Amino acid sequence: MRLLILSFHSCDGWCRYLARNVQAEDALVVSDVRGDGDVCITDDFYKNYRSENSCELTESFFSIDEIADIIERCRTLRNLDRALATRMIGAMAKTYNELLSAWQPTLILAITIDRYTFDIMARLAGRREVSIIEMTTSIIPEHILFMRRGKMIQLRQPEADEFAKYIPILCQRNWAPSYVDQETKFNAFHYWKTFLYHRLRSYVFDVYRHLRRDPLNIHYLEALPKRSHRVRLSDANVLTLFRKDWEQCISTTPIQDRVFLALQVFPESSIDYWIAARELLDHDNVIMSIVKTLCESGFTVFVKDHPNQFGFRKRELIDRLAAEENVVLVPYHVPGGLLLEACPYTVTLTSTVGFQAAMMGKCAVVVDPYYAEAEAHFIKFKSIKDIDELPKRMRAFVSPIDLLSRQKEIIGPCLAASAPGDIYSYLKFKEDSMEHQHRVAPLIATLNLYLPNC
Repeated sequence: MRLLILSFHSCDGWCRYLARNVQAEDALVVSDVRGDGDVCITDDFYKNYRSENSCELTESFFSIDEIADIIERCRTLRNLDRALATRMIGAMAKTYNELLSAWQPTLILAITIDRYTFDIMARLAGRREVSIIEMTTSIIPEHILFMRRGKMIQLRQPEADEFAKYIPILCQRNWAPSYVDQETKFNAFHYWKTFLYHRLRSYVFDVYRHLRRDPLNIHYLEALPKRSHRVRLSDANVLTLFRKDWEQCISTTPIQDRVFLALQVFPESSIDYWIAARELLDHDNVIMSIVKTLCESGFTVFVKDHPNQFGFRKRELIDRLAAEENVVLVPYHVPGGLLLEACPYTVTLTSTVGFQAAMMGKCAVVVDPYYAEAEAHFIKFKSIKDIDELPKRMRAFVSPIDLLSRQKEIIGPCLAASAPGDIYSYLKFKEDSMEHQHRVAPLIATLNLYLPNC
């Protein structure tokens, strides 16, 4: 196995440590951060970017539709001038293509695709029939998940005792994925602290990218304040739009008319790179289409934002939701578990709230998240047109008689694609720290056990 590991900002030491400890014929760490990795592609990228035929170069690798798809899925490229984004795609494609030709890996390992650079590598690798494995945190506690563009890679057959162990954990009222910050204080002080930190960070990165002679690095560009998903001073108004009387609203709404609509972090890889239909990437308009359709059908929609989105949610969407007569905006501090219990219907795009609802025997409406492989237990919509049919399909939902069997069928594929490991072991990783080595050890054991078969 010739393993190529795609590094990213601030994880070079971690990636190098994995490369040295994974059992492979050879392992190479590739980075787009100047000075990082066994191979840094930065200089080659700019050489190709500055070539006279850079625009024609892009079309030599991708069709017009593929170029549009790459741009629309990347949170940074879709904010740039299209000609600039197109040149960047061509330069990166040539750089990676030359690397693949020279090194000829048999397997590529990466964190979940969430940027155009990884997206391009995956497309080029696919043409060469080279497997690319994405790692992310799993719903299963203390496990990582293996996938490709949101589709799980089945690694193993789950053991019976795993079902007995994890079903009770995942059905707890206060359960939340490991990446959810449950310590956040949802007050004005924390909002402005978050806002000022990231605004200052954006100014620093704007200077830093030039000092590093790397002005087009995706990590620096994404942080700039002019990106459409970055909040502005006026967005703080969202704090005034949430309803203090939400409990009364729920109690006076008939149970059969209550819908919990869970917003999620956006932009986010689970939307940009997991959802197949590009028309569903238009997050805010998709949410509004769902809300309007449900309200017109007699539902009252209780909207709860993702806790990790506090301080990052744009005002426009919240304003539009607040203007709808049958929409109740629930404050950030309210646990999602309360709404799951109070509402028989749950709607989200790819958030794990859909998984929780299905495990509770509720009606779970989702787009196509990885955990919904047991399709019989979810209502899926895969296009804008499908949204019109949601009220009818939701009203026809019948609660399962055998809830345990349903839970096993839902969690089974997730267990089969998961194995012990902590994806966040890269944070501030120091190789000379015994604590950090201990934390990353389960991940290394998992990679050595399963990568050869991938």
